[in-house]
Amino acid sequence: WNVVDGTLLRTLEGHTASVNSVAYSPDGSTLVSGGGGKGVQVWNESGWRAWLKTGLRCLGNRWMHDKDGTAARTCLLEKGYSLAEAGAFEQAVDAIKLALTCGHRSLLNENSPGTIDVSSTMSDKDLEALAQKKIAPYLVTWAETLARAKDVLPPQDRYQALLQPLNQAQKFDPSLPLVPEEKAEQLMACRLKQQSNLLILQGNLAKGLNMLKEAQDYAPALASISEDEARQIAAPALVDQGRWLATTMQKVNSIESATASLETAKAKLRQAKQYYNNSLDLDPDQEVSKAATPALIKLGKDWAKAGRAGEALEAYKLAEPEQILVADWNTLCWFGTLYAARQKNSQLIKNILTASEAALKGEDEQTSYRNTLGIARVLAGGKKRWQSAIKDLTFYIENKRDSQSSELRQQIVVDLKAALEDPTRKKYTNLLSEATIDQLISE
Repeated sequence: WNVVDGTLLRTLEGHTASVNSVAYSPDGSTLVSGGGGKGVQVWNESGWRAWLKTGLRCLGNRWMHDKDGTAARTCLLEKGYSLAEAGAFEQAVDAIKLALTCGHRSLLNENSPGTIDVSSTMSDKDLEALAQKKIAPYLVTWAETLARAKDVLPPQDRYQALLQPLNQAQKFDPSLPLVPEEKAEQLMACRLKQQSNLLILQGNLAKGLNMLKEAQDYAPALASISEDEARQIAAPALVDQGRWLATTMQKVNSIESATASLETAKAKLRQAKQYYNNSLDLDPDQEVSKAATPALIKLGKDWAKAGRAGEALEAYKLAEPEQILVADWNTLCWFGTLYAARQKNSQLIKNILTASEAALKGEDEQTSYRNTLGIARVLAGGKKRWQSAIKDLTFYIENKRDSQSSELRQQIVVDLKAALEDPTRKKYTNLLSEATIDQLISE
């Protein structure tokens, strides 16, 4: 708002957590704010109230260099509009009156340019009328905000909640082009129509069409749509939603939530296909699997590196095999088998090796892949696997210039050969120590 006369200019909303810093552009037209929630936000010729509330809250009463009363006036304006939001209209008017007479006691004359001295030209009654006039348009804006609020008020209760600030706005400024009942009905119809559209786009046709009828109770001129028309609206949106769910895998932090997300995506595609009378050339299961593969592989790699080897393998199983790169199999096999060995889960080691072995064997000239196979085969155990591991690790030693890692592999090869030549050995299980496993993980 204008800090001289109290006119509300714009409202700035967006941050959902604390705001830690604010900066202006040199020309004053752009504001950048940073903090929690949505991170950094850029405001261009936009509302200022949200960041100003935060600033005032942080500053408290610690004002300095406020000879013209700008800071105090701003604080009073904020207090006045906040009181109006809470329905304390008399107290709101008192706060705005104080703001208008604060500091240099000047305000913008609405009828002519320049400023006038409040103390010498306005009675208290006129000042109160001016304060009310400043609040009135804000109350209309506040009613519009209430109409968009994310709560579960029943429609009739919301209608009454909208009428209160609208009636007060008309009382404060009868010259406003406003009929409170008509404005409240318009806001209710708009809200219900938006909710109806959202429900239909989500595939909830019955509830969406009922919501449209409720909107028509407030605005009879709203056009109706049939169930068939609603299906045509919903079908392409459901396809997009299903693909988006599969592609992003949002809020997935476990294999269970990944599976649930994929099932939700498939359900949306099946519903879309039904709305198209099964004419849609699309296999929901295959479509979701293909769309989700990049996200699933990323999750699998992250989980493997974090020691969640079992979940990593399951994520790979949910992906389309032909879309998984050899490098991705290498990551799973390396970290997955090492962490499974640390957890002493021999079956999981074998399962991971079995899943990734074919892809890695196809690149047998790649040093890093042969190294991964060699270590995994040592961990998986078995006479034949150990014999193959010796070949893999020897190839690595002969082609790798890193002397430290080569020395470690050379020692493993020596130990493997000794174990294989031992006539008393009956079991060929993992022979790597925990220290060696930790050293390999950290490489």
